[in-house]
Amino acid sequence: MIECTVNDAPTNFHELLKRVAHGETVRIRDHGQPIARMVRDVEFLPGPDFAAIFDGYQPDTLDLAAAEEIAENLRLLEATYAPLAH
Repeated sequence: MIECTVNDAPTNFHELLKRVAHGETVRIRDHGQPIARMVRDVEFLPGPDFAAIFDGYQPDTLDLAAAEEIAENLRLLEATYAPLAH
């Protein structure tokens, strides 16, 4: 991943865009804090095409552990931000 500052991004925009077009991701920081990412724009697969890729796939223990960690992080986010929605 490439990183740049808010001040450098406009100056190097064309170069950054070229690198994103070749699959790299750019993280933009402001005062050391990440505030944005530039990623290549891709079309999403229709559901049936996506399902066909994973047809017959069997998760292993690492996949299951990662899924649990993601689920826990989502629960924490929901607990943190749900009260703000009201």
